[in-house]
Amino acid sequence: MFASLSNFLSLASVADGYLRPTGVCIAVAALAFCAAGCAPRPTNVQREEGRVRIDDVPNAKGEGNGYIRGLETLLAHAGTPTSYERLMGLSGLAFILQVDTEDRWEGKVDAGWWPLDPWGLKLHRDFLSRAVGYELKEVGSFYDSDKWPKSKDDIRDSYRKLIHPDVVRQIDAGRPVLVTFCPSDADFGFVITGYDRDTAADRPPVWGRCAVDTQGKYGYSADWPFGVIMVGKRLDPMDPNQADLTALRQAVALAHDQAGPTEPRWHQRRFTGQKAYAAWAALLRNVEEPIEDMHHANVRRSLLDNRRAAVAYLRSVAEHRKGQAAEELRAAAAAYQKVLEQVKLFDPAGVSNNAEKRRQLADHVDHLAKLEQAAITHVERALDALK
Repeated sequence: MFASLSNFLSLASVADGYLRPTGVCIAVAALAFCAAGCAPRPTNVQREEGRVRIDDVPNAKGEGNGYIRGLETLLAHAGTPTSYERLMGLSGLAFILQVDTEDRWEGKVDAGWWPLDPWGLKLHRDFLSRAVGYELKEVGSFYDSDKWPKSKDDIRDSYRKLIHPDVVRQIDAGRPVLVTFCPSDADFGFVITGYDRDTAADRPPVWGRCAVDTQGKYGYSADWPFGVIMVGKRLDPMDPNQADLTALRQAVALAHDQAGPTEPRWHQRRFTGQKAYAAWAALLRNVEEPIEDMHHANVRRSLLDNRRAAVAYLRSVAEHRKGQAAEELRAAAAAYQKVLEQVKLFDPAGVSNNAEKRRQLADHVDHLAKLEQAAITHVERALDALK
């Protein structure tokens, strides 16, 4: 169920047996000090019977990667607005093609999950924190899907014991929280803006909106969170130009499959660049391996989101450079634009039961890999010019 915040609260209140007018809340006094002299309660936190919520969380600014849109919201709310495209570039997601060749679902290689698994965001999380000037604190297991509890009871109990207390503290302090799943089949990333005091109900006691929602549609989280990301302590932010240099080096490392994951168990199955393209093409060519149209549509959708951000990020960085470095960065952006145009032509409809189309799409993926190599070569040349 999704609705405007006031309608959601009214509907939820009736459902929970609280009969009170829509939108009525107990105002939190800005200067309400406790007897011991503690700090005032945040003025953006509203407390009602059985519920606590933050009332000034902005809507998303657009579509795209839900995890990064969620971080954009958290940082803007914390007073450090950072554009979605810059966060995509700094995180490395603008330049990644995320592949896990051994991840299966119902007996099939789950290519559809490749770009949705949060492990790609984990690769440069510490650098991203330094670049934006805030600790991006993980509670539970946000990034590592292989560590997520398996049974419903374990998921619920783990959340209640290990994660919910931190979520409560964060919301009470007036700061939203990011979790993995949105109550939608199409979107990932969910911004928690409130919680129910009663955690005994057989549903997650947290609610908010999808990270990519631009309309302010609120609802309960559909799943018990495995882990969350929250804005932690303030850090000394990196110099923006130095942060961009590091991000460009990371882009090169991703393209050459040298950015991780570093754990040995992932070395021959998780890829981020040219090896990822090769694995994708190999899967399409292996007609003995069953595939799903939707899975490859997911890869396409993610690649479109990523490379759109790459083009925008590189153009932005070029504006702050001169000479050959700026020229190479603009050339890299133009090369990724060519990738983008070719990804748009990738049509997986019907590929699951058409061997000839599988081979054609595999050839298309090979072509994308060549275009990607040309694009990252310009980034490497820009880095050489900046030495």
